[in-house]
Amino acid sequence: MRVLLRRQQSPLIPLSFIALLLIIYSIGLGRVHLFDWDEINFAECAREMRISGEYRYAQIGFLPFWEKPPLFFWIQAASMALWGETEWAARLPNVLIMGITLWLLYLLGKRWHGPFFGWLWVFFLWYGAPPSLLCPERPDRSAFQSLYAAIGYER
Repeated sequence: MRVLLRRQQSPLIPLSFIALLLIIYSIGLGRVHLFDWDEINFAECAREMRISGEYRYAQIGFLPFWEKPPLFFWIQAASMALWGETEWAARLPNVLIMGITLWLLYLLGKRWHGPFFGWLWVFFLWYGAPPSLLCPERPDRSAFQSLYAAIGYER
């Protein structure tokens, strides 16, 4: 425990711990089919981007889909390019974004109030995602929103 609370510690310790949390967070990620409107449409947007080669905007039914900005679809399309068009590949970007958010919150908390506060923020954000723990095949879709909030709070 003292290793985790030292002010001058190797960045590998928090990164390793966050990696462990992400492994727990992603257990069963592709076990169940995509099942709600957001998951299905987001994965379809990414799939259609890959098929058509049109990455400037999102599309559903190969028609422009202006309801959402394309950043998440780009990340999802890259994941599908690497891992195939699977449920696992469609949900992986949420896990990666959650990891970035946890790392950023740790760094901000450590800088402002010390390592204990950084770990406290990591714990509460990770623990505050119980839908992903109770239903691990559907990760929390608010990972991007948490990341934006953390970045915006820093400014």
